[in-house]
Amino acid sequence: MSKNKFMKKLLIAGLCAVTATTMIGVTACKDDTPNNGDEHVHKYATTWSSDKDGHWYACLNAGHTEAYTKIKHVDANSDNKCDECEYVMTTGGGNEEPGPGPEVTYASEKVKIDVSTLSTLADGDSIGTDSGISAAGALTVESNAKKVLYNGEEIAVSNRLKISGTGKFENGKASNSIKFDIAKDNSVIIVYAYSGSSGEVRSLALKDSEFADIEAQEIGNGNFMGTAIFEVATAGTYYVTSINKGINLYYIAVWEGGKLEETAVETKAAADATCTTPGNIAYTKTNFGRFKDSSGKIIGEHEVSSPARNHAYELNNTTLVVPTKETEGSIKVLCNNDHAHDYVFELPVLTDAGYVQVTEGQEAGKALYGYSIPGTGLTVSFVADVVTQAQYKFVNIYENVFNTAISSVGYGVDNAHTLAEGLKMYGLINGSATEYSTGITQEVTAAGRLEVKDTNSTDTAYNYIVFDQAKTSGVYKISGTLHMPTQNGSWSIFQLIGSNVQSVGDPAFAAIRSQGDKKLGITAANTNSDVTLTTAAPYTAGTDYTFEIVLNLDSKTVTLKIGEEVVVSDANAISVATSLGENGWQGIRLQTAGGSRNVFLSGLTIAERVVDEG
Repeated sequence: MSKNKFMKKLLIAGLCAVTATTMIGVTACKDDTPNNGDEHVHKYATTWSSDKDGHWYACLNAGHTEAYTKIKHVDANSDNKCDECEYVMTTGGGNEEPGPGPEVTYASEKVKIDVSTLSTLADGDSIGTDSGISAAGALTVESNAKKVLYNGEEIAVSNRLKISGTGKFENGKASNSIKFDIAKDNSVIIVYAYSGSSGEVRSLALKDSEFADIEAQEIGNGNFMGTAIFEVATAGTYYVTSINKGINLYYIAVWEGGKLEETAVETKAAADATCTTPGNIAYTKTNFGRFKDSSGKIIGEHEVSSPARNHAYELNNTTLVVPTKETEGSIKVLCNNDHAHDYVFELPVLTDAGYVQVTEGQEAGKALYGYSIPGTGLTVSFVADVVTQAQYKFVNIYENVFNTAISSVGYGVDNAHTLAEGLKMYGLINGSATEYSTGITQEVTAAGRLEVKDTNSTDTAYNYIVFDQAKTSGVYKISGTLHMPTQNGSWSIFQLIGSNVQSVGDPAFAAIRSQGDKKLGITAANTNSDVTLTTAAPYTAGTDYTFEIVLNLDSKTVTLKIGEEVVVSDANAISVATSLGENGWQGIRLQTAGGSRNVFLSGLTIAERVVDEG
C-alpha cells in the first residue's frame, strides 16, 4: 500500500491517533481459517460494544467483524442502565445473568531496553543482548535526562536515541528506524519517545518487513513523554520509525503472548482552569504512561491540561481613597474572571518614590500622580497636593563575595564556607549532605567565579548561598553575572529561596530560568510559567550575562533585567506572595542537572534600599 493511500485510509477511518482498544492487527484472524489444525484465533477488545439488544466483546483483527456471542442487558438495579456495560435502556431489564466474556490472555515481558545503557549505534548493531531489536541505519545516542512510567515504575533515563528524520527504505535497506524481529504471534512493541521539537506533534509508525505502513501513533508535542504501543498479531520483521521529522527514544520493550495489560494509576475528574491554577479534562493515566480521556480515547499528555486563565484585572475607581503626605490611600482591584480574587490595594503616602508626579497642566500647588500596581499592569492616577517625595538609593550589604579561591565547596551546612559576615555557602547532591559524586565539582576560582559543574548523568548538584537570618521586609537588589558553558534544555539556574533551605523539594519562590528557546527569563513559584525575553538576542552558550533582580519583600514582587533588557518591570512585577511564605527570604540556590548543565556565577552583589537623606 502506498503512503498516500495509507494516510487517506487513516483519515477516513479517523485513526490518526489510534487508541488502545481500537488497535488493528497485522492480519485477520488467521485468514478466517484454521491454521495447522489450531482453532480460529480472535483478538478481543477488553471493553464492551453494545446496542439495544445486548453487549459483546468485539474482535479487533483487521477486516474481521465476527462478534462474541451477544449477551442481553441486565438491569437488576432498575435504573434503566445495564449493570454490566452501562448501556442506557428505555425500559428496565430482566434478571438474566450475563455469560462470561472471552478469556483475555495477557502478554509477558520478553525484553526491556533503557537507552541509558546504549552508545551510538552503527547500522545493524544489536540493541540489547538476544533482544531481536537492532538499529536500521546509524543512530546517535546522546545525554538527555527524562523519566518514563514503565509497568507502574517510574524510571530515570539519562540518554536518548535519536531518529533524526523520517524513516527511509532504499534498495531493500531501512534507515532512521528501529528493527524488531518478533519471534511470537500476538506480541506488543512499546516505545517511549519525545518529539524532536518542542510544541510540534510528531508520530511513530509501525511498518512491515517491506516498510509498508501498518499503523501510526502520535507521541505528543515535545513537552511530555509519549508512549507508543503497537500490537502485532503474527511473528515477523517490523520497523518503528518517524513519519514526520526527528523523534527521540528513551525506552523500548517487547512483550509476548497476548494483550498488554494496562491499568489505571491515576484518575482525575474534569476541573476548570482558574486565574491561578491550570485546568484539566477528565482523564485516566495508565501504568505505561498513556492518557485516556473520558471516552477511553488515547490522548497526549499535552491535551490533558489547560493553562491558568490569569487575572483580568481592572480598577474600581469609585473606591479610590486618595492618599496624602501623612496618610495612606487605597483602591479596589477587580478580577473580572473571578471576583473571589478582588482585593483592596493600599496606596502609600504621597512622599513614596513609587509615584510619578506631573505638575505640568495642573493648577498651582497640585500634581497628577500615577502609581503602578504590581502584578496587574494597571496604573492608578489622581490629582492631589504637591509634596516632596522621598528619594531612595541601594546600599551594598554583600559585594563580590567570591574573593578567595576555594578548591571544593563544602557539602552540607555543617561544612559551610563563610563568604562574608552573615553569609555562608555550601553544596548538596541530590538534596543530601553527601560527598560529591564523580563528575560534579563546586569551587571558587582564583578569578573570583563560583563554578558549579555537573557532567554526571544521574545526580544533580545544588549550591546554597544563605543568610544567617532571613530577610522579611525591605527591598533588595540581587545582581551579578551568569555564564552557562553549554545550552542544554530548560532549567531554573539561579533561584531565590525561602527559609526551608535544606529541602531541595521546597520550591524557589522566584528564579532566573534558561528556556528551551535559548533565552533567559524569570519564573515565579517554580511553576515554569516563564516570562521570556521577546526582544533581546537569545542566550548564547559560553557568554557572560549580567542580571539584576529587585525583590520587594513589602509588596512581595520581583522584577528582572538581563543586561540592558528589562524582562519584567515595576509596572508588571511578578507576585511571589503565595510562594514566599511567612518566614521571608533566606538566600540563593544555584541548580544544575546531569548532562553538562553547568552554571558559573561571578560579581554577586546584594544591596538593600534605604532612604537617601542627601
